[in-house]
Amino acid sequence: MGISIIVYNDENETKLFYLGSFSALLSQVNRSTLENMPVFGKLIDSSNNEDEFFIENEDLIKFMKEIVQLLNNSIYLSENLKGSLDDFLSFFKDKKINSWKLSIA
Repeated sequence: MGISIIVYNDENETKLFYLGSFSALLSQVNRSTLENMPVFGKLIDSSNNEDEFFIENEDLIKFMKEIVQLLNNSIYLSENLKGSLDDFLSFFKDKKINSWKLSIA
């Protein structure tokens, strides 16, 4: 089963960033790393829930900072995972953050 970052807005624009299989992601981003990334950790923990959980505004900015931290500090991330996370960050370069919501599924 795969896991993706999903971003969407009220104008029905949606973008997916595939992170790989759940087990592969957790083998590269372990639980101790996620403890230092509270927003990412909460998104991962709620990704299997039936209730929709999303972040927006300030939490989205915090999540983006956590992704930058992950990219800068991780010993090993697959090229596919790095590419997806880089694409995610690049997607928001010229966008208004406050008009977007994010979930992980």
